[in-house]
Amino acid sequence: MPVMNATSTQIQQFTTARTNMGNAIQTAQENFEQMCADPAVLPTSATVNSTESTMLAAMLTLFNSFISTDAAASNTEISSMLSTMATMMSGMGGPMGGMTPGTLSGMEVGMMVTTPGGTPQNWSVMMFSVNSFVTPTVPMSYTPSTATLSSQLAALGVTPPAAADGDEQQFHDLNAVADADRTPNHLHGRRLRQLFGHVP
Repeated sequence: MPVMNATSTQIQQFTTARTNMGNAIQTAQENFEQMCADPAVLPTSATVNSTESTMLAAMLTLFNSFISTDAAASNTEISSMLSTMATMMSGMGGPMGGMTPGTLSGMEVGMMVTTPGGTPQNWSVMMFSVNSFVTPTVPMSYTPSTATLSSQLAALGVTPPAAADGDEQQFHDLNAVADADRTPNHLHGRRLRQLFGHVP
């Protein structure tokens, strides 16, 4: 984290969270091992299963606490990060023009879900530090161009169509070519949607 220019407060937060988690893991393991403390009495399979379940539940709780509370970035930090990102993205023009912190927040940038169906929570302070280190120093610009995409299509054996006005129209034209033959060009179509952010 020092390499990422994290503040002393952030470093201390992470250090404390890491120490607390380490101690909690050790305690959970020691509690599990206590079932074998008496060498004259072997634990039953039911005892082993029950004790193991207790240990795993304790570890899950402490891992969640580490991510969602102990090592989580504050709301103020996330808000500041989104403002910086929105300003740089808006300055790019093109599809990024007019980007606002509210838009990024609505897309849950700076948030994550650690359990299926769970509630979004702030990024960890480690993730926040890395983003804060990279974002201000990486030049961001937008230049509408299909040259790179055209060369990738050519390498796949697909003939790119003539460029059309507007990025969205270019997407539909290129996608139509790639999807014309569903075997194997349907894979090309999916790749195009990935490139343009239409599918995960």
